[in-house]
Amino acid sequence: MPRLVRTCALGRGIQYSAAFVLITKVTAYWIARFRGR
Repeated sequence: MPRLVRTCALGRGIQYSAAFVLITKVTAYWIARFRGR
């Protein structure tokens, strides 16, 4: 059972980190676009 919980937590952490990286890249992209004008 602990292994299952750990796998779920790991999967959730990967999802959160992937979403965080995506949001950071999108934000940096928009900042660069607005700054380029």
